[in-house]
Parts: sequence; structure tokens; C-alpha cells
Amino acid sequence: MLARLGNVLYWAFSGLAFLIVGLVAYAVVADVRRGLAMENDAWAVALAVILAVVLWLLGRACRYVLAYLGFDEGLPLPPHGIKD
Repeated sequence: MLARLGNVLYWAFSGLAFLIVGLVAYAVVADVRRGLAMENDAWAVALAVILAVVLWLLGRACRYVLAYLGFDEGLPLPPHGIKD
């Protein structure tokens, strides 16, 4: 059960991260098409990308930590690991 929760959290955080990156990319393209320079907004773009990476890494951590904790519940082992 914990492994499934880890997968759900991974997909939720990954989806949120890709949504942030997509919205930032859309905003940049929209500003460029209107002829606006992104010189003053470069810090906001960098902050959004860093936030997206942190969210994605948090999702990966949830996935692997909860999958490891779920081994004691009798879940099948992943193909790359062996239970001690």
C-alpha cells in the first residue's frame, strides 16, 4: 500500500512540476510574441524552474522511500533490488 501511495505522490508532484514549467514556457513565449523583453523577469523564471525541480525531486524521494518501507507489507520486490 505504501508503494502505491509513493507512486501516486510521485505522479502528483511530477504533474505539478511539469505544469509549472509549461506555464512558465507559455508566459515566456507569449511575452516574446508581444515584443516584451524578459530581462526583468529572468529571476522569476529561474525561481519557477527551481521550484519545479524541487517538487519533482520530492516526488521521486516519496516514491523510493515509500516503496522501500512497503517491502515489510509483503509487496513484490522490484526487479533491481533484493530484500535483506
